[in-house]
Amino acid sequence: MGMFNTLFAEITCENCHHRQVEQIQFKFGDTWLFEYRIGDRLQWGGNDKGRPGLSMVKVLGCLVAKCCTVCRHPYHYDYDIIISHDIIKSINKATSIADYLAIEDDWCIITE
Repeated sequence: MGMFNTLFAEITCENCHHRQVEQIQFKFGDTWLFEYRIGDRLQWGGNDKGRPGLSMVKVLGCLVAKCCTVCRHPYHYDYDIIISHDIIKSINKATSIADYLAIEDDWCIITE
């Protein structure tokens, strides 16, 4: 996978509804194993992936955990990480990775 960053975000199990903070790996910003939470500002100026300052982008994130620690139900694996003006705003389950495949990259501009 190369260098990446990690977002710590709360994931809810679809089966038992247990909520737990999990790690989501992504490649955007200065990709140098930085750790973030929703609301954090991305760092730039090193091993940069993407472009700083965009109004809104979605970045493909891959969940590290494979299943719920309580009921062992499998987690959804791919997430869209929404970033606005270099601030991590939210995550959503990725319903399709077609946008990423079409441009052959791990991030897509929503609005410049």
